[in-house]
Order: sequence, then C-alpha cells, then structure tokens
Amino acid sequence: LTTFRLMDKNRSASVQHTNTNILLHIDSTFKTNKSGYPVFVVGYSDLGGTFHVLCIAITSQRREPDVAWVLQMFQDAFTRLFEYAWNPAIVMGDADDAQFNGIEVSLQVFPAIQYLMCFFHVMQKCWEHGRQMEWSEWDAVTEDIYFLHMSSSRDMLDVRMRNVHIKWGQGSVTMQRFRNYFYRQWLPPLLNNDQVAIGSRFWKWQIFHSAQGTALTNNP
Repeated sequence: LTTFRLMDKNRSASVQHTNTNILLHIDSTFKTNKSGYPVFVVGYSDLGGTFHVLCIAITSQRREPDVAWVLQMFQDAFTRLFEYAWNPAIVMGDADDAQFNGIEVSLQVFPAIQYLMCFFHVMQKCWEHGRQMEWSEWDAVTEDIYFLHMSSSRDMLDVRMRNVHIKWGQGSVTMQRFRNYFYRQWLPPLLNNDQVAIGSRFWKWQIFHSAQGTALTNNP
C-alpha cells in the first residue's frame, strides 16, 4: 500500500542527493490487525533524520521470501510508474533473520545493498541481557557500547573492540558473561584467546556505516 506522491517524493530525494545513499528503513509488527498477519512498514530518513513512510505491506508470513518480495515488487512499481531504477544501497532493520536473509536474497536485484542494525534495538537487547549486573557495571558497559557506536572507521572499531574486550574481562563473572553474549551477537569477528573467530551478522550499528546526519535507529 503506497501512493504515487509518496513514491515520487522518494524518487526526488534520491535524484537531488546523488552523492548520498538514502537510508531505507524496514520493520514489521503483528499487532495491527486481528488476524495476526505481519505488517511491514518501509520508509526512509533524510539527512535531518526525519522519517518518511514509503509503503505498508501485509503478508501472510514473515519469512525470507516475503521480505525480498516487498522490495522487489516496490522496485517493479518504480520502473512501471516512473521509469526509475529504484536501487536502495542501505537498509536498516533489527536482528530478525527473515529480514536479514530477505535482504541477502535481494542482492540479486540490489547488488550494492547492505543491512544496518537499528542502534535502539541493540541497546534494548543489551539491557535485557544485562539486568543481572550491578548498576555501576551497567553504567560502565553502556558507556563502552556508546564508545564502540561512535567509531568513525572499521580500524577504530577494531582497536576499541580489543580494549573493551580486555576491560570487561577484568570485571565480575556477570560482566564476563555479558561480554561473551555481546561479542557474539553484536560485533564482527574478533580472535579470542583460543584464536577462534567469533562474531555476528548483525554488527553494523556504528556511525561510520551511514552518512552524517542520517538516522541511526528505526525508533524516533
């Protein structure tokens, strides 16, 4: 479900800012209808961080093919109505395997697209897993997560990852358990003491992945 005006607005934004990748957002919910069908909300944010709805799609399930279908059908609509090659390069979502795999499938149609994590979702999940820590420990962990989030390059992130890994390893048993969770779920591979690469597909939530001024979360 979309309108000609919403699509034309997105096309105009892309044409006017050819040197900047427009950040696409996708999220889903089951809470908007009595039948429990998943509703996908697709939109984009401008350089001021303002969110603009692009379309709403209802599917029977939330699976990898459904996510890919939403994006591919939308591209077909842009081609048919505007003769415009809609080709998003960056999409932001949460740690949902169906959404991530759907984007992977879409690489056949959108070869340059990459999946970014919503930072609000990262912090929300970390809070759920960090509740057993003392407040002083959680405050220190939160500060370190934001420290990682503000990395301006992959090289900077790698250095900060190693420093934080050492720091958390000197904390309580609870903090060390959280470290194991965090590094497996939210960061790229890092060699541990046994030289085993650990890491996650949902690690791209640092500021260097998107242009300055764009949104870093799907939550307003």
